[in-house]
Amino acid sequence: MNEVLQLPDFIGAELERIGKALFGETSYLLMGFHFEETEVGCYGDHEISEKVRVTFINGMLNTRAMMSESLNQISESHGGVKVHYVFRPTEGWMWDISRAILIRTAFTLGFRSSHAYLLAGMWRELIEEMGGVGGGGVIIHYAHSLGGAETDRARELLSPEEQQMIRVVTFGSSTLVRNVGFQNVINIVSVNDGVSSCLLEPLGHIRNYFDPESNVHFHGSYLNFPLWPTDHSFTGSTYRAILIDMGEKFLEEFCY
Repeated sequence: MNEVLQLPDFIGAELERIGKALFGETSYLLMGFHFEETEVGCYGDHEISEKVRVTFINGMLNTRAMMSESLNQISESHGGVKVHYVFRPTEGWMWDISRAILIRTAFTLGFRSSHAYLLAGMWRELIEEMGGVGGGGVIIHYAHSLGGAETDRARELLSPEEQQMIRVVTFGSSTLVRNVGFQNVINIVSVNDGVSSCLLEPLGHIRNYFDPESNVHFHGSYLNFPLWPTDHSFTGSTYRAILIDMGEKFLEEFCY
């Protein structure tokens, strides 16, 4: 018998409450003591059509409450559509950053995280819902922060035909996803996003600066030097405004 050793949910919740009371919510979040679990689910009221699906995977330092806020933001800006998601709970700042580095390093050795497999599996199920390869369906996929790296790693788990049914937009991604395989890829980066700008992808930024066909779109002002991820939040002013604009374009294209 294979049993998973774990604390009962009520004990984990109580320890979390005590930890926040002792250290403060922000410090507690950075410490990485959490009991939330990975989840694949759906948020919202309806699909905009039989041939269109919207998906999302979150990034680092996301609790379930933060994920709910992000899902609500995507759904509302896109006309109340369903958002199919993979929730990867935070393990705290240091663990999340370490995880980002591990994902990048392990991939060169042929390894992927469980979240990449979950994401690819979700895409495949949605493609079948829309009539399969050749059925004329399209997936609009959003990824934030570490979710961009998971998106990049999930791509090769799909066939070339399946990849071509997915349009990808990343926000503050820890990996600047190349415009390869997928139908289209755009990387949105705030110039004051310390995670995407200077911590994890310095070489990627240099590469894209000299690439006339770069798919990296920078937004914001350089007034703040990005030593800290001051504008990394998916629900922050920069990325929220861009998402709202993309929602308007989404409705223009797919509201028949």
